[in-house]
Amino acid sequence: MKRVTIAVFLLFLALMCSTASTNAQPTQPRKYIAFRDDDVAPFTSLEPLEAVNQVHIDEGVPVTLGIIPHPPREGQEGNELLQDGPFHTYMGSIASNPLFEFAQHGYTHQDIAPSPEGPSEFYGRPYAAQYNAIKQGQADIKEAFGVTPTTFIPPWDNSDHTTMRAAAALGFTDYNTDFSLQDIQYGYLGGMRIEGGFTIGALNDTAFTKTILEAQNVTEQFLVDPHADTLTFAYHYWAFTDSMGAVDSHKIQQLMNFIDFLKTKGVLFTRLDRSTVTGGSEAASPSSSVGLTVATVGKCIPTPLLLVGSVSAVLFGIYGSAQRQSAPRNKPKHK
Repeated sequence: MKRVTIAVFLLFLALMCSTASTNAQPTQPRKYIAFRDDDVAPFTSLEPLEAVNQVHIDEGVPVTLGIIPHPPREGQEGNELLQDGPFHTYMGSIASNPLFEFAQHGYTHQDIAPSPEGPSEFYGRPYAAQYNAIKQGQADIKEAFGVTPTTFIPPWDNSDHTTMRAAAALGFTDYNTDFSLQDIQYGYLGGMRIEGGFTIGALNDTAFTKTILEAQNVTEQFLVDPHADTLTFAYHYWAFTDSMGAVDSHKIQQLMNFIDFLKTKGVLFTRLDRSTVTGGSEAASPSSSVGLTVATVGKCIPTPLLLVGSVSAVLFGIYGSAQRQSAPRNKPKHK
């Protein structure tokens, strides 16, 4: 009977748990795609912007809009975002749509501080000058649309560490540039996430198509990179026009096809501020998913070997018990 009890206990143990594994089992990290539309500004044509935004609405894919608060216009003062009626009305109509993030794309977007990498609005300027320009642009966006931007995009993707420090001090949580930023591709500064991206689109039809094909290759590389969790594709809505400035339906279709290609890869789509994620069942923070492992120490995991061994022990115990019960008992001898 004692053997049977022990065997049953072993079977129960096998069904419930096994010796804890001390090896951490890596999980597949989530992969996020973000779209970024630069140069959204007043006193420009609305049709291409509306057409590209409609693609994101139809596809259910979020996009971060890089707004230029104060594009240079002769004699223009005050908050320009309030002075272009149709632009202000349209932007106001999508401000509450969770698919659209309103980000800040510089302040004037003027090339007043060229960098070694090319044109720049901020490179090399004193901290106070950069801080005040970014602060004013942030305030203008909030006044115009009731939204405080938390993503900063330097014009032409060119800036310096002073720009990043100023943006972080103003409460921006994401700083999105491109891979040419000298010594930072992914990282954090003062709680602000810094990350790069890849630009798609062009006015020339051939060049436009080429960037889409390159973006597909970049995507394939991104998917197998264990250190990257988010890839940003940046474009300019005005690049989706033809030689006459009208919306180019072929380019619009290429964007739709590219998004459909990304959907086949099982990626999640996110705004750069991470407040909206589509394409998956969970809207987890990308910053917490890289290199995620699940440790099995202390967990109960049934193993086939222990199950077979325990079942054998039970059968052996039952068989042995039955044999003892059926064997003839010797009567005690009386002296």
